[in-house]
Amino acid sequence: DSRDDLKAKVRQRKLIVRGIANQLVDAGVLNREQIKNPAYYRHQVLDYARAQVKYAQGAGKKVRTPKWARRMGSMLDINANLLEAEFEWLHKALTDIATAKTIEWVKNSEHNVRGDVIVAARQSNDSGVRARLAKDLDENAFFVREDKETGEQIFSSPLNEEWKGFRQRIAIGLEKIRKVLADGSIENIPREFRDAEAALLEPEDSEEFAPDETSIFPFLAWMIDNEKAGAEGAAMTFKAISQRKQWTKDLLGKGYADTSNVGNLVKRFAPEGFVAWQPDEGNLLFTAKTIPEHVMDRMLARIAESGAGEISSEELLAALNSVRSMLAVGGPKFQMVLPEEIADTLNSIRDDTADGLIASV
Repeated sequence: DSRDDLKAKVRQRKLIVRGIANQLVDAGVLNREQIKNPAYYRHQVLDYARAQVKYAQGAGKKVRTPKWARRMGSMLDINANLLEAEFEWLHKALTDIATAKTIEWVKNSEHNVRGDVIVAARQSNDSGVRARLAKDLDENAFFVREDKETGEQIFSSPLNEEWKGFRQRIAIGLEKIRKVLADGSIENIPREFRDAEAALLEPEDSEEFAPDETSIFPFLAWMIDNEKAGAEGAAMTFKAISQRKQWTKDLLGKGYADTSNVGNLVKRFAPEGFVAWQPDEGNLLFTAKTIPEHVMDRMLARIAESGAGEISSEELLAALNSVRSMLAVGGPKFQMVLPEEIADTLNSIRDDTADGLIASV
C-alpha cells in the first residue's frame, strides 16, 4: 500500500532528524532544551528557507537563488515546497557538527597555548600583588595577635587585610558551590558549563585549581538567574572575584594582566607567531541587577542617621521593588591562542554564506 510506504518513509525521516539533532547537541551546536520542542526542526527549516530569499535579495549578494523561490516568485508560498531547503539545512547541520568537532580537537591540542598564557598572566599579577603586600607590610604594619603555640607575633597591614577578606569570601562561596555540585543538588547543568563545573570542584590549594573567569562567570550567572541550589554561594563568589579583580587592577595599574581578555594577553605572554582566535565571535552577555542611585542614597542616609535603629520592612520592600534587571556586556567570549597559520586555516573554513544566512534569520 502506498500509504504504508509513505508512513514508513516519514518514520525514517524522523529518525534521521532526531539522530542529527542529537549529534548537534553532542557537538555543542545546540542545547538539549532546543530540540525538546517537536516543532523546532520544522521552524529551523522554514527560517533557513526565508533567510535564503532575504539574503539573496541583499545588495551585492551572489548566492544562488533557490529554484523553489524562482518558481513561486513570492515568500508567501515558501511553505509549499521545502525539500530543497530541508536538504540544505541538513547539509549545514552536518557541516556544523564536523566543524564543532574540529574546533574541539584544536582546543584540546598542543597547538592551543591558551593555558600557558593564562598561567603566565596570573603569575605576573600574583608577583605584582605580593610585592605590593610586602611593601605595605613593611611600611604600615600593625600588631594582630600572638601565636598561641609558637608565641610568634603576627602582624598585618591595611592592604593585607583587604586581600585576606577577598580570599575568605571567595573560599566561603566556593565551599557552598562545591557542596551542591558534589551531592548532585544541581540538575540539568548545560553541556557548555561542564569545564567550569570540573574546575570549581578542584580544591583551592591544588595545582589543578585555576578557574577561568571566561567559563566560570557564565556558569555562576546561570546558577543565580535560574535560582539553582548554591545560588547564594555563586553570588558571593561572583561578587568577591569581581571586587578582587578590580582591586588588583587598581593596585597594579598598567602592569595588570586581565585574564578574561586573552586577546590583550597574547601581546605580552604568547610566543611569537601566535594569535587569539574565537570560535564564537563577540562578548559575553549576562543579567545584572540594578538599583536607582537616589534609592541607594536614601538607604545610605537612613543607615547613617544617628540612633535610627533597624531599617523597617516597608523601607526595605520599597528598595527591593526598585531593583531592575538589565543585560550587561562582559568580556570577550572564549578565545584560543593558536599559531597564526592555524588560525587563518580555521577562518577559511567559516562559511561566509552560512554566516550571512544566520544574520538574515
